[in-house]
Amino acid sequence: MSRVEEFEQALEELTDAEFAQVARRVVELDQARWDVQLDSDAQSGNLDFLIEEARVERLWERLRPWPDES
Repeated sequence: MSRVEEFEQALEELTDAEFAQVARRVVELDQARWDVQLDSDAQSGNLDFLIEEARVERLWERLRPWPDES
């Protein structure tokens, strides 16, 4: 049995409260990993194309407020 299968089996045995606690922790860990990836992409220049897209949108006066206030 793989670690993932063991984890899935353990999840099925949790109470509702325990499951909710694990779910919150998984979301926290996922967000932390996302933040690290986003920082890495920004540092490496992989997101620079977004700046150029925003410049073009501003030039053509197509920028919208963010978050959308409509």
